[in-house]
Amino acid sequence: MAKKQENKKNTTTTKKTIDSKENTKKTVADKDTSPKSTNNTKKTSKDITTKNETTKTVEKKSSKTKENTEKISKKTSDETKETQKKSSIAGKEKLITTPIIKDEESDSLENLVVEKLKSLYRLQYIHSQLDKIRIIRGELPAEVQDMEDEIEGLKTRMGKIKEDIEKLEDNIKYQKIKISELTDNIKHRKEQQYQVRNNREYEALTKEIENLELDIQLAERRIRENQEKINIKQQLLLESQEQIDEKIAILSDKKNELNEIIKETEEEEKILNNLLDKSMKQVEERYLKAYSRIRSGVSNGLAVVGIVRNACGGCFNNIPPQRQLEIKLHKKILICEYCGRILVDDEIIKEVEQEFAK
Repeated sequence: MAKKQENKKNTTTTKKTIDSKENTKKTVADKDTSPKSTNNTKKTSKDITTKNETTKTVEKKSSKTKENTEKISKKTSDETKETQKKSSIAGKEKLITTPIIKDEESDSLENLVVEKLKSLYRLQYIHSQLDKIRIIRGELPAEVQDMEDEIEGLKTRMGKIKEDIEKLEDNIKYQKIKISELTDNIKHRKEQQYQVRNNREYEALTKEIENLELDIQLAERRIRENQEKINIKQQLLLESQEQIDEKIAILSDKKNELNEIIKETEEEEKILNNLLDKSMKQVEERYLKAYSRIRSGVSNGLAVVGIVRNACGGCFNNIPPQRQLEIKLHKKILICEYCGRILVDDEIIKEVEQEFAK
């Protein structure tokens, strides 16, 4: 019960405090609304001040937004400039680095082509030097070979003549034996004539004797013919022997001369042959086959040539300037459009010749 009474007291006190507060609010409102004109003027002034304040705040906000936009635009422009600079630098770096890679690749290709051309021209230079040595020897080797062949031919001819003479002599011997047999038969027939009984037998024997005499005459004639042939062949033997003796004397002189020339160029030829073997190993097989094919197909033995007065050094046909520039760039192995020879520029020729000069 005591608790209920206390609660009631609390509620009454709270009601009183609330009523007092409402009364105070009403008094304040009455005071504020007493003069209407003053309230209206106050309201208008307040509205104007609020409008001014709002305009100022809007202007301040707009100025701030402008400043912010300008700052943002500056930042964006600076960022774009930096990105452009970075992109331009990166592009320049790409432009700088990419041609360097291309140059390195082109340099490697050029070096490969240059080495191939050098190895081919080394072969040509060695072969040309060997050809010069052969030219210095002149036609002596060919002449010596021809004379040796002629002497061998004469000797074989003499051998055949001797065989013919032997056959003719054998035939003569045979004819002589035949004549002796025929003479014996004639003697026998003559002896039979003395023993015949009638004329018929005698005439028959006489005919046989005549035939045997004719055979003897034929054999004698063959003996004479064979003897004449033997005489002719013996004369040929003597002539051929004389020719052989003359040619042997000339051949010995030419061989001595050739041996002297060979002695002078023997060392150089050995060195060149050794270098030729080494340089042939350095050349690829396909290029070596092409080189040997071109060399064997031309008369002067030049398969790799330079440019002489804007023309091919082998066939002397004019080479266009663009073609000459391609040859100097060493991008690939080029050949003459007319004769098929491999073309080389002056730099490679000079380098190879300097190597051999050293």
